Amino acid sequence: MSPAKVTETAGNEQALVLELGGNNTRFGFAGDDRPRIRMPSYFGAIEGVVENDASTKKRKIPIEYRVGEEGLRDFNSKMHIRNIYAEGAIKDWDVVERILRYAMVAAGIDIDKGKLQTPVLIAESVSSTISD
Repeated sequence: MSPAKVTETAGNEQALVLELGGNNTRFGFAGDDRPRIRMPSYFGAIEGVVENDASTKKRKIPIEYRVGEEGLRDFNSKMHIRNIYAEGAIKDWDVVERILRYAMVAAGIDIDKGKLQTPVLIAESVSSTISD
């Protein structure tokens, strides 16, 4: 896959657009006719048991997230498939960051150089409240 060409408009690079839907997540560039990447809004969470520092109680927390169709295909018995939305709002923005990185790499954007100077627009559900 060749690197995506980010066109310039009025001296600025074209904005990246990430739309987080309840069933599908879409990624592309402002001004494009259609999204360049479309993927499920689900992720795989592999949970591990950790001890709580405040007591001897143990609790399960996600230790690994898998996103994209390839990540979900590699299912195993320790993985739980979840939607990015819980009760109408995004609860874990770490997953959204992984989805954004996955989409950027899949679109051919070189993110390893740490020089991405492009605006990013993230659209999410209208049912989210300010407190979320």
